[in-house]
Amino acid sequence: MRPSLCSADTLLWIAARPSVRVVHLQDPVVEALGFDARSGYAEAYWLGILGPSALWALRRLSDGLARHPDGFVVELGHFARELGLGDGVGRHAPVVRAVARLVAFRMAEVRGDALAVRRSLPPLAGRHLARLPQHLAERHRAEMEAPSPCSTSGAAPRR
Repeated sequence: MRPSLCSADTLLWIAARPSVRVVHLQDPVVEALGFDARSGYAEAYWLGILGPSALWALRRLSDGLARHPDGFVVELGHFARELGLGDGVGRHAPVVRAVARLVAFRMAEVRGDALAVRRSLPPLAGRHLARLPQHLAERHRAEMEAPSPCSTSGAAPRR
């Protein structure tokens, strides 16, 4: 895995750009075992981990990558307004913090002059499950243990 910027550096990197080139962060393992960033799984289980602004940012960026597989440019001020995060793009702006949170949770990473973003999210790790309310953790466990309707391996369906 490539080294990522520390959180302060990430905030500065994002805030220094009025626009950011977004590319796909490819991870064959996560793409095989994970869940689409726009899925119900992401909303049910990753929302409380990433936070609503970061998850919506991830969903929008993932959707952009679905439409533009070779990447696209996002104007941060416009993006912030689309997400309901005002129009500031300074270091402490909500949109900058949301994107930096994606980097902190390895849902995105800075690669040169681009922001590489995952389109698939991994299943929650144990440390994330511990942060969920008990009823969600139990539901998650049940869903992961349920046999897949598409296989006999016992693996849960990945959407």
